[in-house]
Amino acid sequence: MALETIPLKIFFRLTDDVNGNLPLPRCTIRFNGKTLAENVELDNPQNVTSPWQEGKKISIKEFQVDIDDDVEETYNLEIQYDTKLNEVWHLLKDDPEAGGNKEDYGAFIHDIEINEISIESLIYTHGKITATICPESEFETHGFIDYLRSIDQVNEISIVDNQCVWNTHSNYLSVDESLYTFEVKTPLYLWLLELLLQ
Repeated sequence: MALETIPLKIFFRLTDDVNGNLPLPRCTIRFNGKTLAENVELDNPQNVTSPWQEGKKISIKEFQVDIDDDVEETYNLEIQYDTKLNEVWHLLKDDPEAGGNKEDYGAFIHDIEINEISIESLIYTHGKITATICPESEFETHGFIDYLRSIDQVNEISIVDNQCVWNTHSNYLSVDESLYTFEVKTPLYLWLLELLLQ
């Protein structure tokens, strides 16, 4: 076994920041149980490097992580959304009583590069977001579950320990305390080849 240090780069595409009036979203990033960044602000750097970044609010987080690429191992990448909607709700709408649109605020995980290899095409299909939404007693009345019901996706809610837990394939972080997870396997090239051939 020989650990090697490789670069890990995560590209976040920010949603509308209401002309700069909102604080930037925050998240905690872990790789294989090790915290790489805690409650870090998704700041908006100026280094636009790809055509898809033109005109977008892009935040890039770069790290160095240790893997053993000579053996079969599984590594877990976790991105936890730390911003609470109630911290920005009053800024999203002048009148909170009138309701709001959660999609006005958050961040998309647009791309992940592992050892300079993009896995953009796998982020949505192989990544998963989970979040505890509410107690089971609020299943019939909670607004977010009503929304899922309206788009025929209430099956994404499961009951775990008397809590309604949301599980979905997505790359959009907006729900309080949502957790995006993605499994990385080694050897990297064999794993990526296997996924791309599926």
